[in-house]
Amino acid sequence: MRVQDLRLYTHKLAEQKRFYTQRLGFSIVKETPSSFSIQIGYSRLTFINSQTEAYYHFALNIPPNQATEALEWLKTKQIPIEDWMGYELVDFSSWNAKAMYFYDASGNIVEFIARHNLKEVDGDCPFQAVHSLGISEVGMPVDKVSDTFQLISDQMGLEFFSGDKDRFCAVGDEEGLFIVVDKSQKTWIPNNEPCIDFPFDLELREGNRLYHLVYDNGLKIHTL
Repeated sequence: MRVQDLRLYTHKLAEQKRFYTQRLGFSIVKETPSSFSIQIGYSRLTFINSQTEAYYHFALNIPPNQATEALEWLKTKQIPIEDWMGYELVDFSSWNAKAMYFYDASGNIVEFIARHNLKEVDGDCPFQAVHSLGISEVGMPVDKVSDTFQLISDQMGLEFFSGDKDRFCAVGDEEGLFIVVDKSQKTWIPNNEPCIDFPFDLELREGNRLYHLVYDNGLKIHTL
């Protein structure tokens, strides 16, 4: 699946704008007085102003041959890397990927993940965040993982990717995954923040179909 537009809420809109444009180097493709959007490969990421604090976990796919370079690039931007189990560059061998974590200005847990099965870039092309391939993962805290997995599978045909369907279940494929977690049993890697179900919505493409998902006191799925 491909996430085409992910819309998140932030109580620090101006700070987010500076972080994603000045620190990470993305260009704004759409802006209103209460929101802005950046293009990340095949995905658009939109932040919407809110009076209520919220934080999310999401990941961006980066070229698989640039994981180490991306880590060093973040450091040159003075963006602290959050290590997990003593590693700044985490080897998820069962997912054939390596990843790193950092926070944006709103406290979102952002992950760069290099999946070895995806397309590499020319080795002479230095890493920049704008070379990211798209939004790779969206965290989804729920009351019951198995029920949410079944809803996603039944209505969109997305496949099981990994997990136990009790505490955790990844649904989709390497281009796009929902990270469905039991909010009473799981915390977010790498620093054990509570998995809280803050509202968001997104549009995605699976095969030749478009879907709109609204996540707010439960998950609602609409075919476009």
